[in-house]
Order: sequence, then structure tokens, then C-alpha cells
Amino acid sequence: MTMQKVTLELQRVEMQAELLQMQTKDNTELLSIAQSQIVVEQRQRHVELLEKNQNGELTPSERQELSQLRIAADRFRKTMMVEQPDKLESQILWIYSQLSQLSC
Repeated sequence: MTMQKVTLELQRVEMQAELLQMQTKDNTELLSIAQSQIVVEQRQRHVELLEKNQNGELTPSERQELSQLRIAADRFRKTMMVEQPDKLESQILWIYSQLSQLSC
């Protein structure tokens, strides 16, 4: 199985688990989750740009975007440390798993 297929399968399993957890949440929590989806898209783009950077394929505009995403990720991390430290741990584990895939 290729690394891309493994990544897609992990994302599918994670999504199924998240959907099951959502069934137990109230409307306030669901609204918060919906608002945080932008963060997920930014994280995916961040990983994509990190891969391109590692391969020396970034354009100047992508380099600037990567810098902006890094700043946004730091800001998000600081917010999570204060507001939701338990959720931050799962985010960190996900990031480490993505980084370990980059080094393969």
C-alpha cells in the first residue's frame, strides 16, 4: 500500500470516528466544530506546502503563504493551550504523524 493510500485510509477512519462523536454533542459544540473546519483546511494546506518546501518546489507566493500559515498555526496552538488542552494533544499527535510521513 502506498503512503498516499495509507494517509487516505487514516483520514477516512479518523473522519468516521469524529462523526460518531458528533452524535453526542449539543448544538453549541457542533457550531464550534463547524467554525473550526477552516483550521482543518489550513492544516492540510500547511502540510502540502511543507512537502513542497522539503522538495525545494515552493514558489515565492507559496513561501509567503507557508509563512502566514505557520503564524496562524502558532496562534491556534496558543489558543488551544489555554482553551482546550486535551484537544491540543490530539492535534500535536496528528501533526507528528504527518511530519513522520514527510521524512519517509
